[in-house]
Amino acid sequence: MMISLRYILRPFLVLFISLLIFSGGCAREEGLLKNPGFKASDMSIKDWSVEGNGSLEKAQGGGVRFVSAAGAPFVYQQAEAKKRHKGSSISLGAWVRTDLPDSVFIEFSNRLGIDARSETHPGDGKWRLMMVSTRVPEASQMLEFRLRVSKPGVVFIKDASMSPGMTVP
Repeated sequence: MMISLRYILRPFLVLFISLLIFSGGCAREEGLLKNPGFKASDMSIKDWSVEGNGSLEKAQGGGVRFVSAAGAPFVYQQAEAKKRHKGSSISLGAWVRTDLPDSVFIEFSNRLGIDARSETHPGDGKWRLMMVSTRVPEASQMLEFRLRVSKPGVVFIKDASMSPGMTVP
């Protein structure tokens, strides 16, 4: 029995085309965050900041440990909104673990009052991939990734991303 080369190559061709479609094509822009894996040197987390009452420190096993106090503090990083980003879609994501029920979410902000947020973490102590997608408003000058905590507690964060031109289903 002779198998045609066409039948052997068809699954690989389908896989290749699917990867191109779902990855946004060959010319997709890289992520906008610096240090998305929260690499630390001497316990300081380069390129990330905290707004409000909270502290950020290197966690054992990778990522960071964010301890929040009163208020709604957040960990954030900004990127410049370039012309090609305005009006296009943007997706944010991060792996998050916490015991705080319905209190932790990731958020996109342009610091002009336009924010979009993910669903909240269930607070089950498990690593969850949290995601949000939105359109970048034309007036945006900054694009900001945030991880916000609405009550005091501890949150672990790994592998954040903020990527233009993609939509999370």
